[in-house]
Amino acid sequence: MNRLRHEKPDSRLQDTVPVDRTDDDAKRNGRFAFLHGNASKRLLALNCVLATVYFLVLAFGFQPGNHLLFYLLIAGEVFHLIQIFGFSYTIWETKHSSAFEASFDEPVDVFITVCGEPMDIPRDCKGCTRHGVS
Repeated sequence: MNRLRHEKPDSRLQDTVPVDRTDDDAKRNGRFAFLHGNASKRLLALNCVLATVYFLVLAFGFQPGNHLLFYLLIAGEVFHLIQIFGFSYTIWETKHSSAFEASFDEPVDVFITVCGEPMDIPRDCKGCTRHGVS
């Protein structure tokens, strides 16, 4: 019978430093190029046009054999179109930047979920959220 055991966290893990995985070789090879948000507007527009053509061919080019399944397919494709157009709208213009106000210091409610954790871990998290990571 497998039973869960509660063990104390390894004290060695607290002294570790996160490893920076974005080394110069990876940057040069373009492994993280997708993070820069350089989406081709032509490709986005082509994607929207082809999805619309696909929807129109499905909706008006075929006779439904089973009406329930056909209209479920159409509903799924409408959802697909909403997703495509919404995604394209979201990433179309990524050069916009908002003004940063350094004096903004409004309170924020943070809900920290804990279940069976030792009490020192939530206490440390609470301190980090109030005063920044220490």
